Amino acid sequence: MEGLNAARKRGRLGGRPKIPKDDVEAALKMYDSKSFTLAEIEMRTGVKRPTLYLYLNRRKNGEL
Repeated sequence: MEGLNAARKRGRLGGRPKIPKDDVEAALKMYDSKSFTLAEIEMRTGVKRPTLYLYLNRRKNGEL
């Protein structure tokens, strides 16, 4: 814990970087259009397949 606290004092944050909201929205629109494959969506937006499914489930459950 001391190491984490020291890193925070130096301005370091842990965890993975967040995916930009614009990229997620673009990926969801592409998915909804049914004109793109998952590989194309991943390549064009940078949103990986598991992440896309995560956001699709959140949208389905009303969390978005």
